[in-house]
Amino acid sequence: MYAHGFMHSSYYLALFFIFLVIFIIIFSKKRKNKQKNLEKLKQRYIKGEISKE
Repeated sequence: MYAHGFMHSSYYLALFFIFLVIFIIIFSKKRKNKQKNLEKLKQRYIKGEISKE
C-alpha cells in the first residue's frame, strides 16, 4: 500500500521537474531576445539612425 502511494508521488515529482525545466528554457529564450533587441536599439542610436524620442 505504501509503495503504490510513493510511486504516484514520484511520478508527480518527475512531472513537476519536467515542467520546471520547460518553463526555465522558455523564460531564458525570451530574456535573450529582449537583450538582443536592446543591443540592436543601442547600435542604431550610436549610428544616429534613431534619437531618444
